[in-house]
Amino acid sequence: MGGNQEERMEIYEGLRALQADSFPKRCRCCGVVYESEKDFIRRTRRLFRNSGLCGETRGENLFVHLYRNCRCGSTLLEFFQNRRDQTEAGLVRREKFQRILDQLTSMGWDEAIAREEVQKILQGERSSLLEIFLTRSIL
Repeated sequence: MGGNQEERMEIYEGLRALQADSFPKRCRCCGVVYESEKDFIRRTRRLFRNSGLCGETRGENLFVHLYRNCRCGSTLLEFFQNRRDQTEAGLVRREKFQRILDQLTSMGWDEAIAREEVQKILQGERSSLLEIFLTRSIL
């Protein structure tokens, strides 16, 4: 898994740009910050006795709204889109994601592993493989 420092920095910046689309999310009432989708779900509470999920279709796109309560009692909304979001923002996210995969595979990464590790980052998880790979040139 090669790649020079400039290529690694470009991958690092691409990952940061992808993850920055939704999180961190801040409660406007108490200021608590949710770093990722998983953190948001883990540290908030369901509304009453339902899941808080509402679906909506616009054209061919599926959108899911997730309502949750912050610890302070404020109701928060996170907006999720179908992976195949055809909006301009969705197309840009997919282009960034594919560019990062292409860069990693051109440096010798297996495509399935690269995809899995980039998805971990987007879901707010750690990717030990990417951390090690990127640390070699950033530090």
